[in-house]
Amino acid sequence: MTLSEWASLHRSDLVAEPPDKNLIAQLRAVADRELRDAETVESCDGRLGHAHSACLAIAAAARRLRDRLSAWLAAEHPNLLPE
Repeated sequence: MTLSEWASLHRSDLVAEPPDKNLIAQLRAVADRELRDAETVESCDGRLGHAHSACLAIAAAARRLRDRLSAWLAAEHPNLLPE
């Protein structure tokens, strides 16, 4: 059974967590900083570097969220995770 199939069967059991306001603020700060910095750079490579940094920060935040979800699944439904 996939996670999507399980979620469809157990929708009534799932409770959405409120978004982590601190994490959202951090992501916005990174994006704002990178956009401001990119405006001061004339080269395309420099702008690309700023975009890359923003993507890495967002990917790190997504990884933290994935890890939290995995920990919750392991605690609540250990039979759903691959061994």
